[in-house]
Amino acid sequence: MPDDAITHCVNRGVVGFGRLPPREQLRDVEWTAWLAGTIDHGRHPRAVSSHSGVRWLAPDDLVWARDGSGHHYLGRVSGPWAIDESEEAQDADVVHVVPCQLRHVGRDDALPTVVSRSFRFARRLQPIADLEGVRFSQLCWNEVSASVDYRIDLAGATLPSVLDITRLADLLLILLQSRGWIVMGSARDRDQSAHAATLVHRETTARATLLVGTGEYPLDPRLLAKAEHGERAFLFHREGLYSEQIADHVTCLDPAEVEAFARSNLGLMPAIIGIWLRALDARRGYA
Repeated sequence: MPDDAITHCVNRGVVGFGRLPPREQLRDVEWTAWLAGTIDHGRHPRAVSSHSGVRWLAPDDLVWARDGSGHHYLGRVSGPWAIDESEEAQDADVVHVVPCQLRHVGRDDALPTVVSRSFRFARRLQPIADLEGVRFSQLCWNEVSASVDYRIDLAGATLPSVLDITRLADLLLILLQSRGWIVMGSARDRDQSAHAATLVHRETTARATLLVGTGEYPLDPRLLAKAEHGERAFLFHREGLYSEQIADHVTCLDPAEVEAFARSNLGLMPAIIGIWLRALDARRGYA
């Protein structure tokens, strides 16, 4: 979304797009790529492609928007679609609008991967159907609006259990880098259930592998930890699923230790970790 357009939206309490057409064509107008995501709360997605007509955003839908500098905003639709023909709206090219108070959230590191990747070039309004993306968006709205509009069930949740595979791997790699390990490369499985990284220790030059899992299958250290003498492996599965007795050269990272490290080093963490920790603390009663 161009900076002048999003500034207009924030100041006027709307989200929308431009290009005012003849009135007889209004119902055929499509949303442009300015808005990248809408969260569907149990209904069919309100956003549609150019081939299926238009169903406008409905009250209570959550909408993500991003400006040209990479800052993200989250808003909650509070009314029906309308046309704003004011000079200010036409100058900002935002004439098709719905009332929606946008709140600043942050850059990409404040968002789960499923949300940040929904911003696609030349893509119209993009529904976000992922349940974790919906839950985070609701939680984030509660925080940025200082409200309790959404009830989020965090019973029994821990920090590793609420992070997606990418943000969890980011946290673990920061922890290992604090211990002298340097990241040489990393990759995710196609189904996003596992993440692997190759490491080298900056003092000893020893090599190691990190394998992170979030799926239903156990982690097998033989997949990435070579049998060569002296090569280390670090494993982390947020459900504690491992396929065999762990060998001496394999270290299973402790979830409680990982969360404690994040709390002690929030300045080094992706912003999303702080958002989740505040929510977890509130749920546990020691905010």
